[in-house]
Amino acid sequence: MDTNDIIWRLAQLASLPFQERYVIDGTLDEYVLDTELLENVDGLKYQIRRHENKNILTAEQSRTLDDLFAYIENHSGQALSGKSREECALLIRESKVWKEMRNLANNALKTFGISADLMSASEIDQLALG
Repeated sequence: MDTNDIIWRLAQLASLPFQERYVIDGTLDEYVLDTELLENVDGLKYQIRRHENKNILTAEQSRTLDDLFAYIENHSGQALSGKSREECALLIRESKVWKEMRNLANNALKTFGISADLMSASEIDQLALG
């Protein structure tokens, strides 16, 4: 497991500009589904908990990630409850659930020394390159 992958996934969830570009206004060639965004972060918990990866993270990184995983598990249904593209976009932009997920993802990112608060979607894309 690579911490760069963790950072990249967290940054996508922490960034409204990324979500605006790829989830809300995605094109046929460049898009991310809201469900994918949550699954990509939630899926980290299985990788992180593998025995061979137990010493990769600090205690603080593990704690903030566990907080995020628990929140996603408890609130993903509400976050993904939009019935149309417009409702989904409104949820992502304005709902308490999405705002809290972005906040928790950014808190976790900060334990890696990164803040997505002021990052553009393009800057987050660059994180994929490590």
